[in-house]
Amino acid sequence: MQIIFYTADWCPQCKVMYPIIESITEKHDVPLKIVNVGGGNEDEYRHILSLPTIEIIKENGDIEMLVGIVSTNKIETEMGLN
Repeated sequence: MQIIFYTADWCPQCKVMYPIIESITEKHDVPLKIVNVGGGNEDEYRHILSLPTIEIIKENGDIEMLVGIVSTNKIETEMGLN
């Protein structure tokens, strides 16, 4: 499993979600990739329409997308941990 967190420096909701995502990935030893929208390789975030966006890539290849401010419980449920 891997989590990709799409963020931007100008996004206040992203600043709220970052510590939550960081805590969850550390707690469950899940790799975290951070993609700064507006910088770097545009192909990495072309499909992102709102921020923050969290992609949970599961072991079987399924991808869950969560957008906006989301609770820890919701993220862990989508990860299959609850």
